[in-house]
Amino acid sequence: MEVFIVPVCSIWILISVFITGTLENYFWGFIVVFMILLINVFTYYLYDKAKENMEKQMREEILKNQCEYYIRQNRESKEWWEELRKLRHNMKQHYILENTYLEKEDYEALKRYCSENLKFLDKKDFISNSGNLYIDSVVNYKADMAEKAGIKVTANTEVPQDAEMNAEDISICLGNLLDNAIEAVKELTEDRVIRLWITTDGNNIAISIKNRYKNALHKSGGRYLTSKEDDRMHGIGLSIVRQIVDQYAGEMEIREEDNVFDVMILMYDFLT
Repeated sequence: MEVFIVPVCSIWILISVFITGTLENYFWGFIVVFMILLINVFTYYLYDKAKENMEKQMREEILKNQCEYYIRQNRESKEWWEELRKLRHNMKQHYILENTYLEKEDYEALKRYCSENLKFLDKKDFISNSGNLYIDSVVNYKADMAEKAGIKVTANTEVPQDAEMNAEDISICLGNLLDNAIEAVKELTEDRVIRLWITTDGNNIAISIKNRYKNALHKSGGRYLTSKEDDRMHGIGLSIVRQIVDQYAGEMEIREEDNVFDVMILMYDFLT
């Protein structure tokens, strides 16, 4: 909206000048028109450069976060497999100890021992277990953020383990949409759940994120407004998501019904 302020004011000034007859000399009239036109062109140029810089800044931030996603996922996977390797290596000792408890009929000690091993297996249960690093790293990172805010994330991610895709594009799409969902659910006192579905069909990918929201949603210029302090960056984030969807000749649909926000994205030939 702010981009229209300068041209509207320029038109108003020109109309005021020529109606009141302030400029009787055509030469100076031409100069005034030229200067106002130059101001408008320069304003649009600055606006485009500012938007370009903000998008560049956001992409750099996303690339930085993307590295953090991968490093965290890789570190946790290595820790998990190392612990599992130790568990398998000591399997014989586990059976001997369990058999000793049984022979002594010390069922309480056996129960505690089994519970400790089950806790180890449960604590490494990732939200997304598709095996695809691109998907799992982003989803599990954001799910951990949501959990710290008291929000539960359920994910059904059916993506081939060896599927290749543009890491930056999937990070932008998933990262922004999950951030928006977390922001909305934080305002709730109940049903603090985000539901995520990701599935593929050939080289196409479909993403659906559904969550409840508390306050009425507001739109301006076809885009949703946010309660975040950095609302301009938020708007650019969603704008880039739409650009990525359009880049793959895809579709992005947003539904609102009974205080449920549902975003669905379909991108063609996204997987390589």
